[in-house]
Amino acid sequence: DLPELAQTPVAVVCAGVKSILDIGRTLEYLETAGVPVLGFQTEDFPAFYTRSSGLKVAHRMESAAEVAALLREHWKLGLNSGVVIANPVPLESAMPEVEISSAIESALEVVSARGITGKTSPHFYWASLCRPRVGAAWKPILLWSRIMRWWPLEWRTL
Repeated sequence: DLPELAQTPVAVVCAGVKSILDIGRTLEYLETAGVPVLGFQTEDFPAFYTRSSGLKVAHRMESAAEVAALLREHWKLGLNSGVVIANPVPLESAMPEVEISSAIESALEVVSARGITGKTSPHFYWASLCRPRVGAAWKPILLWSRIMRWWPLEWRTL
């Protein structure tokens, strides 16, 4: 939750934000809220499954020691926001942008066609995205689907 990130001193290491979100708007919110966005060995902000969203991070960090020093200084200055450290998915697990864009569009169509809204829509979206995908290029989604196996059966059988 972005408002909480803006007021809680925490380091969030992620592979970007979910590709379904408006990434530019998310980064703009973080900047406005005073949440630094760093790239770990990258200048590009990743898009969860892909190594780049086409947007840049504010600062590139080359080592964990460099990130740790920045975090210490950030909080030592009394800045109580979190800090986002964007660490792209490994190259061998990254998905082609064209492929993920098509998959996202299809998943959104399923969610929309079924009239699914509210809190449950992300679960149906992820289940729809994960179910039909196979192959090495879909490792990040398959890994995510294994993590999320606690989902109720109806969410996994779209």
